[in-house]
Amino acid sequence: MLRRACEQAGAWHRAFAEPPVVSVNVSGEQLADRHTPGTVAEVLELTGLPPHLLQLEVSEEATLSDPRVLRGTADLAAYGVLLVVDDFGTGQANLAQLAELPGHGVGGLKLPAEFLERVGPDGGDCHTQVAARAVQVLASTVTLAHDLGLRVTVEGVETPAQHTLMRELGVDLAQGWHYGVPDDADSTAKLFR
Repeated sequence: MLRRACEQAGAWHRAFAEPPVVSVNVSGEQLADRHTPGTVAEVLELTGLPPHLLQLEVSEEATLSDPRVLRGTADLAAYGVLLVVDDFGTGQANLAQLAELPGHGVGGLKLPAEFLERVGPDGGDCHTQVAARAVQVLASTVTLAHDLGLRVTVEGVETPAQHTLMRELGVDLAQGWHYGVPDDADSTAKLFR
């Protein structure tokens, strides 16, 4: 799967002036394997994809529960691959552990759609206590991540109001139905043109 993703991203890299970063989910077990950095480097070399255009996403639980995973992230980051903790805030993360992530090459947090479900489709403008608190939690999480030098991606943006809120909160990247539906490589390439 990594090779297929890198082949496609490599083709986009050669075809477009501003190619996208391709994200691939990996398991903690894969990152803990001492052979993974070499395998990733080999795939990047074979496909012609520069390391900074590959982002590997690993779950919060796997990242923060196994020191071998953090050694693997550090090795991959040294090679130039981007690393992100996926589904941050859904597991049993100890907030104190966040301080360790940048030192191990992790450059970002990806917040799941659950963060926005409590905010609501109107971007928190309904003024319910739950929505207001949800916006506070989201804003505090973004601020904390930025203070640690981590980029923030939020999943599940489905409405213009949620998009506006993400911009106001300083979220680095967002994804969701508001921006488009999953599509094949040819249709996606049309967007870059």
